[in-house]
Amino acid sequence: MAEAEAEMTSLRQALVEAEGKGAAAAVLALREQVAEAEAEMASLRQALAKAEREGAGAAVQALRDQVSLQAAEMASLRQALAEAEGKGAAAAVQALREQVSRQAAEMASLQRYLRSSREEARALKDELAAAKEAADELRWYDERRDNCLEGRPMQQTVIRRTMEGVEWAYVAKVCEEELRWRLCVDCSRACHVNVDDVRDVTYYLGSLHVMFRVEHNAEVEGGELKDRVAEYPFPATWSLFRRIVRGKSVPMHVGWAARSRAEEKLLYDEALARLYTQLEEADARQAFTSQRSEQVSELLHAAASSLAEEVASSRRECTDSLERLEEFAALLKEARESERELRDRLFATEEDMYELRRRHDDDRDGLVSAEAEALRSLDVCLARLAAQEEAMRVQVEETVSLKEKMQAIMSALSEKSAELMSAQSKIEALCREKDETAAAYADTQEKLEKCVEMLDASRTNELLLSQTLQEAEHRCTHLREAIEMDAAAHRVELLSAVAERNRFKEGIEVLREFLPQLLAVVQGGRQKDSRDGGARVSESTSTSALNAALSLDGDVGALELREVLLHHLASIEQLRRDKEGLADELDEAEKARDDYLTALEDALRLLMEERGLRMRAHESQLRFSEQMMRDLSMMQNAEEDEIIDDEAELEAKSNYELPSLRSSSHVV
Repeated sequence: MAEAEAEMTSLRQALVEAEGKGAAAAVLALREQVAEAEAEMASLRQALAKAEREGAGAAVQALRDQVSLQAAEMASLRQALAEAEGKGAAAAVQALREQVSRQAAEMASLQRYLRSSREEARALKDELAAAKEAADELRWYDERRDNCLEGRPMQQTVIRRTMEGVEWAYVAKVCEEELRWRLCVDCSRACHVNVDDVRDVTYYLGSLHVMFRVEHNAEVEGGELKDRVAEYPFPATWSLFRRIVRGKSVPMHVGWAARSRAEEKLLYDEALARLYTQLEEADARQAFTSQRSEQVSELLHAAASSLAEEVASSRRECTDSLERLEEFAALLKEARESERELRDRLFATEEDMYELRRRHDDDRDGLVSAEAEALRSLDVCLARLAAQEEAMRVQVEETVSLKEKMQAIMSALSEKSAELMSAQSKIEALCREKDETAAAYADTQEKLEKCVEMLDASRTNELLLSQTLQEAEHRCTHLREAIEMDAAAHRVELLSAVAERNRFKEGIEVLREFLPQLLAVVQGGRQKDSRDGGARVSESTSTSALNAALSLDGDVGALELREVLLHHLASIEQLRRDKEGLADELDEAEKARDDYLTALEDALRLLMEERGLRMRAHESQLRFSEQMMRDLSMMQNAEEDEIIDDEAELEAKSNYELPSLRSSSHVV
């Protein structure tokens, strides 16, 4: 766009100068127009070549039309230039020489632009080839699946492939390691395995005869891998072959560019020679140009106006073609972005599919292991319940009340058997409908899981009950020991109180024995004092003092003795009351112990009854689960029998149809 606007401004200036300066200026303007038209022709030719390489048909046709129009304009301009040179002056000759120098500089710049445009075209071709390879690879990976999963049995397959071409020896000599690597990569892509699973690559030359040793899952047939290797185009290996073989000589595009530059140089040399001859003729005809300058100026004005109109139309066409090229570039960019998005989405979906497949396999393995574990636990539980059933039978034989409960349980079991009969009819109906077998299998599996959970819960309840029973027994033993210890302590205290009472009785008896003697001594002392009072004063005084002391001591001893006796009597009474209280406490403790023992026995009886009920419920549930397992095995056997019958029918039909076809062929 900028170049076209510059051309328009230059043409307008040339028109103004031609109108102001006359014939000489007009000749100079025409020469400039000729140079610009030649430059525009060169650019249009370059755009035409680029458009042809990119494959834009409509743009190529438009550019060809522009080239034809410009060629016609060039012819008219050259004719006008020839006429003007016949009538021009020396200034026109000098201007033409300057124009030739400018044209040479423009030729150099155009050659540089041509080289850059060819490099861009080469880069676009490389990008297009890479996009095609990526698209081919994406199309190839649409049906990709992993043939080398871990944890599965593996096997090795030998695959052979032949690639025609006599230059493979040169390729193997130049880059042997890269050739082996590319062969490994192509083989891994063809076989849908990892590169490391291509264990061995050997080849011998003439053409390239390659032998691969591929490790893959045992479930994949070797013939399938051989077919895929035979059909795979091996793009990486062939790209290496083309790169190495074409690198031996000069590339085609380099030779074409050299030839095109030589041709352009010859054409420019011819144009320069032609211009020099025209300049010499212009010098010879300089004398005759003054008379026809006015006519030439008028013609030049008309030619300039027409040329301006044609340039404007060509500029519009160029802008249209540029807009179309920009649209093509935008579409190409959008296509590349969409291709990149699709590639990312494809890789993401592949990763999701692989992850879902692995999760499905893990879930399936987990379900199989869980089912096996559940069956083993059911067998263990059945064995344990069989042992418990024998013990329960012994208890049932010993108790009559349990017989009545067993009769009730038998009636419940008969009801359950009726329900099981209805369930069997339903199962038969479900067997007839093959589409609903999976749902029935899932329901039964859930019921089995519930049974296992109920068994586990009963086991835990039984453990809890046993633990509570042990704790109650332990508490009972502790209470018994505490009661016995209290009773022993009370007995010891009672014995000590009895012994102390006996000692006090013995002391009282001793006092009773010595009390008359003490009383006699006291009375005898008093009488002796009264008889000897008038005889001797000092003796009587001393005797009276002694008797007072004795009497005082006797009173004090009697009082102390009385207090001791009262104290001992009070202690004896207190001991008696303590004995009665201890006896009452002992009676109350024995009553509490008896009440606790009765409550404990009632709780144990209730626990045993609850345990018996739970065991009977578990037995019924186990019978139900066994019946369901038998029904499941019957359903599986029925399905297997149906599959076997279908296969037998298909074999019979095939055996029946083949002889019929043979007989019909013989008849024909």
